[in-house]
Amino acid sequence: MYGPLRDLFVEVLGYPSKDVDIDIAGARGRPDLTVFAPGAIANAKVSWIVLEAKEQHGVCRKAARRAALFAEKSKYITADTAWFVMVDPTTLVARRADQGENAASDIVLDLATLTYDEFLDRFAALKAEVAGVPQRLKRFREGDLSLIDRDALTGSGDELAESIARNAFYDGLEDTTRQLQAAALSALTAIRDKRNRLNDEVAEFSDRFHGHIFKPYPVSVEGHPKGREETIEHGRAAHTLNRSLAANPALARLTLSALPAFAERTGIDLDKEADKLDKFFATETANLILARILLIRFLEGHSFFDIETPDGSEMRRYLCNGGVAAFQGMRDYFNAHYTRLLEDAYRQGAQVYAAAFRETEHDWVLDLADDTLSRTIEWAMFRFARFDFTTIRGDILTGIYDRFLDPAQRKAQGEYYSPPTIARYMLDRLDLTPEDTILDPACGSGTFLIERYQQAVGEDADRGLASYADACAVIERTAGNDLNPFSAVLTQIQLLFHLLSFGPQVRDEGFPAIRVAERANSLIPTSLRDQSTTRWGDIDVPGYAAVVGNPPYQRPERGQPLDDAAQAHFEQPITVDGVAHDGISTGRDAYNLFIYRALNDWLEPAVQPVGEDNENTADTRPGKLAFILPLNFCAAEKSADLRRLFAPGGRWTITEIVDMELIWRHVFDARVLPMILFAEARTPRDTDTVIVRNADETSVIPSATGRKTRPTFDLAASPEAHIAYADLFTPEGRIATRMTPARAPIIARLRTLPPLSNAAKRYWTKRKGGFRAVDVEPTGIGQAHWTESRMISDGVARRGTGTENSPNGVDIYKGENIRTADLAGAPVFTGLDVENLSTPAFWRNGLRELMPNRVWCLPILEQVPVAAPLDPQTQAVTNTATVFVPRPDLETFPFDLLLTSRLYGWVTLLSLRASYQDMLRGHLYPSIIASLPWSENLAAAEAALEALRDPFLNACRARFDAAQELDRQAATLPLVPLKTAFKTHATKIDKLVASAAFDDGEPVLVTLQPEDPSDPLTVALSEEGHSVPMPNPLLANRLRLGLALAQAKGTEIKKSTLPTLPVPEDAAAEAALTALLASLDPLAVESEVQARVDEIDQVVGTALGLTPDEINFIQTDMRDDPFLSRVRPRYPFFTPAQRGRRTSLESSSRYE
Repeated sequence: MYGPLRDLFVEVLGYPSKDVDIDIAGARGRPDLTVFAPGAIANAKVSWIVLEAKEQHGVCRKAARRAALFAEKSKYITADTAWFVMVDPTTLVARRADQGENAASDIVLDLATLTYDEFLDRFAALKAEVAGVPQRLKRFREGDLSLIDRDALTGSGDELAESIARNAFYDGLEDTTRQLQAAALSALTAIRDKRNRLNDEVAEFSDRFHGHIFKPYPVSVEGHPKGREETIEHGRAAHTLNRSLAANPALARLTLSALPAFAERTGIDLDKEADKLDKFFATETANLILARILLIRFLEGHSFFDIETPDGSEMRRYLCNGGVAAFQGMRDYFNAHYTRLLEDAYRQGAQVYAAAFRETEHDWVLDLADDTLSRTIEWAMFRFARFDFTTIRGDILTGIYDRFLDPAQRKAQGEYYSPPTIARYMLDRLDLTPEDTILDPACGSGTFLIERYQQAVGEDADRGLASYADACAVIERTAGNDLNPFSAVLTQIQLLFHLLSFGPQVRDEGFPAIRVAERANSLIPTSLRDQSTTRWGDIDVPGYAAVVGNPPYQRPERGQPLDDAAQAHFEQPITVDGVAHDGISTGRDAYNLFIYRALNDWLEPAVQPVGEDNENTADTRPGKLAFILPLNFCAAEKSADLRRLFAPGGRWTITEIVDMELIWRHVFDARVLPMILFAEARTPRDTDTVIVRNADETSVIPSATGRKTRPTFDLAASPEAHIAYADLFTPEGRIATRMTPARAPIIARLRTLPPLSNAAKRYWTKRKGGFRAVDVEPTGIGQAHWTESRMISDGVARRGTGTENSPNGVDIYKGENIRTADLAGAPVFTGLDVENLSTPAFWRNGLRELMPNRVWCLPILEQVPVAAPLDPQTQAVTNTATVFVPRPDLETFPFDLLLTSRLYGWVTLLSLRASYQDMLRGHLYPSIIASLPWSENLAAAEAALEALRDPFLNACRARFDAAQELDRQAATLPLVPLKTAFKTHATKIDKLVASAAFDDGEPVLVTLQPEDPSDPLTVALSEEGHSVPMPNPLLANRLRLGLALAQAKGTEIKKSTLPTLPVPEDAAAEAALTALLASLDPLAVESEVQARVDEIDQVVGTALGLTPDEINFIQTDMRDDPFLSRVRPRYPFFTPAQRGRRTSLESSSRYE
């Protein structure tokens, strides 16, 4: 029936045929028919009418069945959709999109008796001539009150209508943000030439008169003339320049004050990064406009601008009718722009709460006459006029600014958005009372402060269980600061949003003073200066019950060294309760300094009660810290001095750690592996235990709205372990975030064994009188000049030196060439004269001669240790690999097979990681390899290990051969690139998109995930969030088969290679590929490889002194643990599939 329906809208209702789209393929997330109409922006189209057609008779006749259909398909309704049409063979129904469950106003037409005239009459409101946003905007300008406050987001009793309104609200935020940002950037770019000319004029003036000073009110520039004649000349030049500035003071303030200040704050080079500066500045400008528009709408909705007349209260609106209607006269007569109306609204808003509307560097737009920006501001006003802001509660506002803060800009400034549900978990774990004080010293847009308000009083207020006085008291105990004034204003605005639920009382009593400071560097103690003159000085005090937040990791403005006094504050030793403790270096990432300041300066310290030994009573509860940090805090050398202050016998106590490595893609929109650190401002006790929680996918709750919203989190659903405090720390002082009581004793036993460096060759070097190296310990005179070392080191570094194809040159490989037992791929350099490299490493003259014919190389950036043999006479590796030279008595020992044992991967990942990279990788530096456990019993097991080489390599080869045979047979099938299948079976408006996990450009080894029954059209191909949504079931199934083939072959996929992935061309090819995958499965052959590794584990584990139960525990742990099961060692010929715990994937029927 689609053809006749399309004709109905085109021939009868008057829509252009190109604006009526039929979903022939049954695409995902699209209605059967969509009618587009003009949007607010030129040439834009919006989904004005959506239609669902049903073949069954009577589906649309009864209200109850219509309600079910509407509820099911309401996901198609966007912020601009006006009508939802339902049709079956007997009935045609139109319902306004905002009506929810209300069927009373449905337009119901009986197709059996319907006449042409009746159709035109009843469907008059759906005609093309009255369709589209411009028609509604016209009514908005004319003062049509039916467009105002009509959509309730809570409290209406119609849950479906509220859901539609909330989605429209969120869609409106996303779209309006994008439009405002684009308009602000366009306006700023349009005046760049004027800004450049003004800068040139001032620069010339400054050069002539030895610098200058700019005064913004009134705008003027003064130089520093020297001598009488130059002073006279300066007076004339300044008068001329200032007269030019006065002609456009807004441009002068923007060019000479606002943009330079913003550039300094953000670390952007004013001259070299002009485009970046304009983009970031315009983005913050647009975001602030939107934030203030929302606040004014809240104030309007809660009657803050109403005026009293003899006849009673009279509604007064600024950003919706009648302010907009009243403004039209000024627009017509004076050609005024909406920035003028915005400025008037700001002025009125400042009378209610001045801090949210005080002038900032972003108010340059208020003096700008830009038509595009003006239209976009009008569009923003219109967009939010429809919502009843008295019905917006705290849960709707949670995370609101994540929808329009630019992730690229936050990342560039070292700021990462904190998901509200994670912030709430942190606050709940702190076990605070409503009376406790709390500080977020880098509050960003206020997520932690908002969640604290909700926790302490907001949720009770929404239920009518808390008074305005209770809310004000919590606000007064909540404090924050941010260097970015925009972020500080957003925080205050968000808190105001929540307080407005007490409308009448707020109007009568006013808002409380919100304790959020701006522009202050939290890392510089105000005690070093006069703290009485700043808002931050009032906040930067000791005694807080909790300090929370997500402090900056690295920020350009924090990259500048602190002054001497501030550096001394961090670095000087301090004595606490008679115990001396070192300070920490200030040349570290900012988060280290925030942790130190929190525990040293802001939190309430534990006070030892009289007569009690090493115990804190409830009355002396120490202050608590909860920070989101990068996982590198646990291992990086740059945090070592801070970690020492948490170690047993240190200053402060870690109480809980949440490791979020497995869910990092969901947490941040940046490549950061996060964790949560909980600590207390007290000394660790011998009886302390630490809660270690390892978050996995069970804690990630995908958004159910169908909108572009981030997931929520239930971290409490992830497994936790309670471990002894001392077990948290490795012998090197790192923090082991994946320690458990069951793992700890085995780890401890392995770490007490001699290090692998004992198996490396000893050598001695001397530099006095020229470099010399020997492998026999020197004795006699001059012995003291020799230095003993072990032959474990980085490979060579070229740095532009050395010549290829030299007669005595060697082939150079990189770490990525290394596989167990072999080097794979071509060398990066051929025949390089290594002795002339900038860093020849062991290939230096004098050292090369000490190496035997076989040494070992191991990749540095890897998940677990992997070794391949190397002939140092003909081969070398770069410094992306470690070179290990065995002792003379171990020159035949199979170190490649030794490290193939899962025991070495297990101990490395749990106790030896020195850095945290994505995909479970870390830097396996030579010092890490040297620290691996070793036992001389292993030397005695050499023959047993070597006997396992051929069975292991043969199993790996069989796996490779099976993949090759699969590839050969698959090549005979009619497979086509995915892009070809997509063009054939998707509509023209469908797009091939991939999840954000692909955006890093890294290849991913396909690990096809089970189909999600709730979203069968999204094909997930890894446990790290790589997925591809398909527009219909046919394409989803063919993509799944194509990926199954890629997985069986061990193929890696990138976003750029996804369109060329081979998939079945037709149904016959589908059936043939399904049968082929079921009959010839390389993954089944891989089980033989794992059986051989089991045998290696038994030999190695026994030699290391482990019991059979302990070996079995490690093997099971590596197979079943959500983290360890993702390890993919570099085996010969192939990389194992990352199956994890999904054992069903090993079934031969998994593709059927």
